[in-house]
Amino acid sequence: MAAMTENKESIYTVAQNLFALHGFEGVSINDIAKRADVAKATVLHHYPTKKKLYEAVLKQSLDHFFLQETEHAQPNKNLKKMLHWFIAEPIHAKLLNRIFMDNPRAAGFAAKKYWLPLLERLAGVDATATYKARILFVVNSMFQMAFSIELQQRIADDLDKSKLVAEYESLIDELTAHL
Repeated sequence: MAAMTENKESIYTVAQNLFALHGFEGVSINDIAKRADVAKATVLHHYPTKKKLYEAVLKQSLDHFFLQETEHAQPNKNLKKMLHWFIAEPIHAKLLNRIFMDNPRAAGFAAKKYWLPLLERLAGVDATATYKARILFVVNSMFQMAFSIELQQRIADDLDKSKLVAEYESLIDELTAHL
């Protein structure tokens, strides 16, 4: 992401969190301005519409998720990289999940633009539809793993995050062993 002014970065971060928690319809420019401690006009100066701000936030998460370096024919290793990213930055998993909750009609577009290329990188261009579906199942499971780890940490502060990650990595090993 290009360098941002302090106000723009604050607006962006607040918007990212609010959109992840409440979706596009559940957030107003006033909500963002209030939480970022700036005037509504300041938000609109940096992002002329709520839609433009939402698109900027989603694009960054989508780009980061789908353009990650992956090694062909190594789905196990690639999926573990994704899991670590989801756990390190769970806000992105929430935002990516939110895309489909906010706009189910976008699923077809996202499937062609993002999911198919990702599956081809993970499984290989010549992989069968069944194999790609299994990889997709594991990716979807990882969303839930990331949410689960975050939830577990909120419930019990003394949980060791690295141990939780190791447990979920072993689940990925089990899931990918049958691919």
